[in-house]
Amino acid sequence: MLCSNCRRLVDRTVPVCPHCGVRNPSLSGLGGRLNELWREDLVQAITMVCMAVYVLHVGLTFIVDPEYLTRPRSWLSIGAPSPLVTALSGATRGDDLSSFRLWTLVSASFVHYGVMHIGFNLYWLQDLGRMARDIFGPARFVVLFVLSGIGGFLLSNVVSGAPTAGASCALFGLLGAMATFGWRRGGVVGDRIKSSMVRWIIIATIFSFAMGGVNHLGHGGGLATGVALAFSFPRHERQAESRAMQLTAASLLLLSVVCLLVAAIGWFVMSPQYLAPA
Repeated sequence: MLCSNCRRLVDRTVPVCPHCGVRNPSLSGLGGRLNELWREDLVQAITMVCMAVYVLHVGLTFIVDPEYLTRPRSWLSIGAPSPLVTALSGATRGDDLSSFRLWTLVSASFVHYGVMHIGFNLYWLQDLGRMARDIFGPARFVVLFVLSGIGGFLLSNVVSGAPTAGASCALFGLLGAMATFGWRRGGVVGDRIKSSMVRWIIIATIFSFAMGGVNHLGHGGGLATGVALAFSFPRHERQAESRAMQLTAASLLLLSVVCLLVAAIGWFVMSPQYLAPA
């Protein structure tokens, strides 16, 4: 089998890898499954989860408040789930911190407020996510996406407290990380990556201000988190990922699933008190 740390061939029964010295190189039989995980298209998996959450929220809105879907307030709110649905099942806001609803810092990255919102974010995710995955590796991409989302929403909740959600905090984290990577790498390739990412940061920021109603604090927090994380990553692309990095990424994926499940359960637990007739 392949050692879960250095990825070199070892006997699956050895307690210590003879090449890198890591203990339990087979991860008690889970090393193979962990290696298989990184061969999956995790960008597409995140895209599908965002779409599934959006469809669920639209379906719940159709059940409890169909008029909200049929009478959009503006072109940006076309296909928008009810604020009650998103607030109780995944979006985040300032008082979630004081009420210990900390799972919303994770689940909010997968929640969207309308067709335009999810369309723009998932379109960007296809390009930026695959670029980040190819540069950093799949495990580092997952760490970037999840932690940048948390960082963005945490700053937003502490400073503003307004309800917010969407993958854009994580996407700004990817932009910041790749811009920092290009700066640290240097050379023709590094300069091109840095210039491209800085240009997209400027364009995305201008576009966000032009649209209005955008969480600029979340974008800034995600950007800063991505920049900070990039300094812990290698200076060159396609570097091997350690077992520690893979386990961290797998743990964050599991955390995301758990937080989404808790958010879904939260709807069924909390919605009756809001929907009960006066």
